[in-house]
Amino acid sequence: MKNFIIKLQRLHLFLVEKNGELTLNKDKDNFDKNPYDFAKDSEGIIPFMKENKSKLIAYLKEEHKKPDAIYKLSPLQEGLLFHKLYDEDSKAYVDQLVVDLPKNLDTKALESSWNYVLKNHSILRSSFFYEEFSIPVQCVYNDVKMPFVVLDYTDYTPAKRVEELEAFLKKDLEAGFLFTEAPLLRVAIINMAEQGYKMVFTSHHIILDGWSLSIVIEELLEAYQSLIKDNRLPPQKEELYEDYIKYIANKDVFEEEKFWRKYLEGLSVPSTLPFSDTISGNRESGDVKESTFKIDADFTTQMKEFAQQHRLTLNTLIQGVWAILVSRYTGNSDVVFGVTVSGRPAELENTEDRVGLYINTLPLYSKLEADQLILDWLTQLQLDHTKCREHQYMNLAEIQKSSGIQGDLFDSILVFENYPISDIILTEESLLDVSNMDVSEQTNYPLTIDINLGGTELNIQFSYNTTLFDDATIAMIRGHFMTVLHQIIDYPDKQISDVTILTIEEEDLLLGRSVTSEGICFNPDAIDLD
Repeated sequence: MKNFIIKLQRLHLFLVEKNGELTLNKDKDNFDKNPYDFAKDSEGIIPFMKENKSKLIAYLKEEHKKPDAIYKLSPLQEGLLFHKLYDEDSKAYVDQLVVDLPKNLDTKALESSWNYVLKNHSILRSSFFYEEFSIPVQCVYNDVKMPFVVLDYTDYTPAKRVEELEAFLKKDLEAGFLFTEAPLLRVAIINMAEQGYKMVFTSHHIILDGWSLSIVIEELLEAYQSLIKDNRLPPQKEELYEDYIKYIANKDVFEEEKFWRKYLEGLSVPSTLPFSDTISGNRESGDVKESTFKIDADFTTQMKEFAQQHRLTLNTLIQGVWAILVSRYTGNSDVVFGVTVSGRPAELENTEDRVGLYINTLPLYSKLEADQLILDWLTQLQLDHTKCREHQYMNLAEIQKSSGIQGDLFDSILVFENYPISDIILTEESLLDVSNMDVSEQTNYPLTIDINLGGTELNIQFSYNTTLFDDATIAMIRGHFMTVLHQIIDYPDKQISDVTILTIEEEDLLLGRSVTSEGICFNPDAIDLD
């Protein structure tokens, strides 16, 4: 129905419903300039209206339903909305969670459980409007149901089931969402025969961050278990995202601007990665690829002990590694890149259990002085970031304006996840027996580094735009990342200038050395001595 309404708008026509009847009206200001020939009716408008009268009436009633609450957007919501308007075809910020469910799944109970979760959180029943008002707003509706479909792949061969699933996941991501239609999420349940079921939960990042996704899944498991065991749902108390928006509204905008202007005053140039494709390429196009590796439990423990001994966080340690690399790649001692912050105010009741988009992206700026000790510099980096979090509720676009630098400040972002959803799902005692959880998400940044402490191992994922980075460049960055990390842990009293980013293999290549069974051999032909 939506596509038909859009078609009418292009032809300068619109529908009006009154007392169960449909009327097709003309946009008087524009229709006469390019009138539609109803005698030919090449678009098949009249037959479609006759065949779909009841559906069109239902759609129009839904479209004109009044919201139960209207309020402004959070800083990151504004950024995500702007990005969508700038590039309507972008798949960025559409998140897809795929999990395995058991063969004895009760799909009706699961659908009821999802609707229970929607009722608990106003943000999950919200849509976004940007043309009807002077500023973008989000509208909350009480009567919203989860889009829920059940697909049956049991008649397919195992190979065909995998093929169909992959095709569905790709199509589902590409479908995206219409911001003006709530909810901006949907669920598909796919019967995979002896493999059980696949649940595909797709949502837009504008309503949900990673921390919130964990809460949503926990509530879903609890509701499903209660329905199956006791034939009832747990008691409900609606949580309002509006509380967070009101909290932000009370912040002193002038103080926020003053802080960020002073914080970035030493920065004169942006920190954009200087690899050839990133200079000339278009960051808004291209597919996203992921390269993931794990830091083993022993070295992860060593990192934790190092951080604890020097009163640092793991987050600061990783930020330090990336700051050194950005400095070496750009040739600048002043560097800046994006970092995410939780955005959950301690002043809000049950702040850790709230659902919505609370995180924000902030610039992390650091000056790397050659003679500064690594440990002293990391300590200062942590202190500066702590101050930034006190001013974390400002829109990144506004922060960039206060820097005086034209365009983007950075093209890489570091995301430290300290609440792994996989652990929550996999350890939850539930009749759903959830397993094999996989989350797909992408940002609009050319390079995103996700750090996730999953149990005893640290997981690091590089998500990169394939039109700007090739696999070899990412492999190089990964090698440099681990080289710098080991040096910081092993030699914290070194000066920053002592840190090398080259791997042993790269040093061997540059110095013309080759490794033999007897050790390192020097190859004079590999070096130009002139």
